[in-house]
Amino acid sequence: MRSHDSSRYSWRENVEAGLSNRPTPLALMELTSRINSADIAAALSAAGNEFRSDLDSTAARDHEKQLSSNIRAAKVGKEQAAARKALDEQWAKRSFTDRPVDVILATSMLQVGVDVSRLGLMVVTGQPKNSAEYIQASSRVGRDASRPGLVTVIYNWARPRDLAHFETFGHFHETAYAKVEALSVTPFANRALDRGLAAVLVALVRHARPEFEHEGGAQAVPDHLTDPDVQEAVETIARRAEFVDADPAAGTRVREQASQLLDLWAKSRKGLVTGGLTYTKSGDTAHPLLESSPTHWEDFSVGWSLREVEPEVNLLLRIEAPELAERPDWTYGAPKGRQPVDPNAQADEATQGDADDTEEDLLPAKGGGFDEAGPVNATDLPAVPPQGDSQR
Repeated sequence: MRSHDSSRYSWRENVEAGLSNRPTPLALMELTSRINSADIAAALSAAGNEFRSDLDSTAARDHEKQLSSNIRAAKVGKEQAAARKALDEQWAKRSFTDRPVDVILATSMLQVGVDVSRLGLMVVTGQPKNSAEYIQASSRVGRDASRPGLVTVIYNWARPRDLAHFETFGHFHETAYAKVEALSVTPFANRALDRGLAAVLVALVRHARPEFEHEGGAQAVPDHLTDPDVQEAVETIARRAEFVDADPAAGTRVREQASQLLDLWAKSRKGLVTGGLTYTKSGDTAHPLLESSPTHWEDFSVGWSLREVEPEVNLLLRIEAPELAERPDWTYGAPKGRQPVDPNAQADEATQGDADDTEEDLLPAKGGGFDEAGPVNATDLPAVPPQGDSQR
């Protein structure tokens, strides 16, 4: 026991010494839903900071550490000033915010919108429930051809799903794309048009002419009934709807709703007393057409991501609805020709038995019993002749 304790103490001593001698701590970054949405862009930008061997390597860190020790060892005066100037010049080569990130702690948020060539090693803890999520997340690594990536998956043996993927690891990764879950997509449906048509229509009209592109270009867009460029933007979306749905009625719905949006656009433009109409910029003389991240969805509300398309809704179930009121009441009873068995009496009989009770005494009476949902029928199993050597 003493040798074991001494070896453990020696191991801990070496580990602590190694951590204390590390030139700089790890630069960690979190990319989860716990952080503020406004900090996500800054976090992704920091993840792209390049690693510089002249500043971030172990030799460079040791050099910086040596410069710091030179200040303490130098005599007061010119020698110490020179040592401090050398350290300041080393620090001035790059700001602290431009340091490269060593480790990113991320959830499934990593699977979309992260395109950082520096990501070279990924550790996946547990098999994600969605195959598409697993493929998207693991593809964030090794996006630079000159620096291939490595993905390591850590499975939990106590989870049946992880164990199944471990046993079929090679086959799953050879056929991963065949296991991508199908999505229920309803393009150009009524609710999809309510949520997405305004943003697409404004984007097409804004890029129709150079004078429409700047913020104040929203004020310069003419009436859609007379301008061919605006009409072409509407027809572009309508033709796409007809092609996707294979139904001319889809194009008709797009034209009608787009016409209503353009009428509201013209009304907003003409109804201003002072200032002008802009796309997103607001101010004393700037009135934005689009409303981003709205609390209540309006005609020209747009979202920054698909997560903002459908807000949470409350479901109210009315029991007196005709669909439910006309249905017959649920009844529980014994099958025809059979006498129901009282489960309470059956339980009393089972608890009052003594050590001489047999298994038959504790079973429900022949013909059936009751469970939580209703009657349960009991049927005797047919006798099976003995098999094997005993039959001989």
